[in-house]
Amino acid sequence: MNFTPEQVQKYKDMNMGLTMEDALKPVLEKKFGELNKTHHYDSFDFINDKYLLELKTRRINFGQYPTLIFSEKKLIKARKILEDDPNIIIYFLFSFCFKFYSFFKCIWF
Repeated sequence: MNFTPEQVQKYKDMNMGLTMEDALKPVLEKKFGELNKTHHYDSFDFINDKYLLELKTRRINFGQYPTLIFSEKKLIKARKILEDDPNIIIYFLFSFCFKFYSFFKCIWF
């Protein structure tokens, strides 16, 4: 079977993201406590009684572009979760070229 260059890159990016989830889990657990990794197709990557974490991995250098793009569906899902359980804390975390950054905590009023 032949794959397009775009399909090959998508597969490589997905594998890089999954690899970084595994590599950063111990680092994240130092900050957030024991974490359970969710199913690959869940909206968030890690969960415990207090936190939901979404880790986005990008193959660019931090600051290379003035903006970041990720799915609006994740923000909509986060808002719904916070409406249902205002005690949960949601973080969107980013990894760039193997450097890890915590960018923002999701809060709605």
